[in-house]
Amino acid sequence: MLHSVFAAALLNVLMSSFRVDFFGVGNIKPSFLFMEPSHIALAASSLIMFAAVTKKSLVSLVIISLVMAWGLYVENLTTMIVGLMSLVVRARIRLIYFSVVICIAIALCSQYLDADDFKYFSERLNFASGSENLSVLVLMQGWENAVMTLQSTSGFGAGFQQLGVSTEVGDYTQRVIDIVGSDPNKFDGGTTASKLVAELGYAGVLLLFIQAYLMLYSFIRIRRYSLGMVMRPCKVFAHCIIICSFLELYVRGVGYFSPTMFLFFTAIFLLFLNRDRPGVSSRSTLDERHTVQSL
Repeated sequence: MLHSVFAAALLNVLMSSFRVDFFGVGNIKPSFLFMEPSHIALAASSLIMFAAVTKKSLVSLVIISLVMAWGLYVENLTTMIVGLMSLVVRARIRLIYFSVVICIAIALCSQYLDADDFKYFSERLNFASGSENLSVLVLMQGWENAVMTLQSTSGFGAGFQQLGVSTEVGDYTQRVIDIVGSDPNKFDGGTTASKLVAELGYAGVLLLFIQAYLMLYSFIRIRRYSLGMVMRPCKVFAHCIIICSFLELYVRGVGYFSPTMFLFFTAIFLLFLNRDRPGVSSRSTLDERHTVQSL
């Protein structure tokens, strides 16, 4: 079933590669059934990661390469991050270190990548205060408003769904208005993490720490699965969903009531129902212990 959905997502990617505005949405990057490429990346991120970790090495490499190539072709940073995350959870330890070094090098050298082919990515990786890139400004705007609201409310936050209504605004908000003429991201903060902090205060910060713990736990489990530990496919997919929730929280968020957030809570519920019972020995548990001892 999941592979069929993944095939449908690939078909959507193929159709959007022609950049034909099938439904007349007027977007500069028409993406068939989605508004833009980043929405495809968010919706298909867990499917891509699941396919990458469950297929054989060569097939996984092809999938990740196609994702990265498509991200370069349509110039979408969210898609590139999905490819890198899939590579990290699938690759061997040494390749992980190599990938981290490459990412750090790109981030440090982004302001020097002036070639036209990399201008899109260099602008979105340049977080200097003088940046005029709208995506960077929206990201910084959300966190600036969140921190200011956290301080002005003594850590309690502005209240549920109050971002953009009764929250503080800073200089980045005005810069976005000067460029666009309005503030299109004032209600979602650009990322769900900044929205949580602004609305729920320190309780939102605590939720982010819990999510970070869950994501680290899922990453460790998927890494062990990649190294040979036996795990049910439904649990593998659930862990992939939790890892990919990073995108919704810190890269490109659209609010609480999104398909990816629904999948996130569904994955937690699924893992809770399928957790190992105390005192019950299973082949997967024994294989997991063997894998842990060999690491």
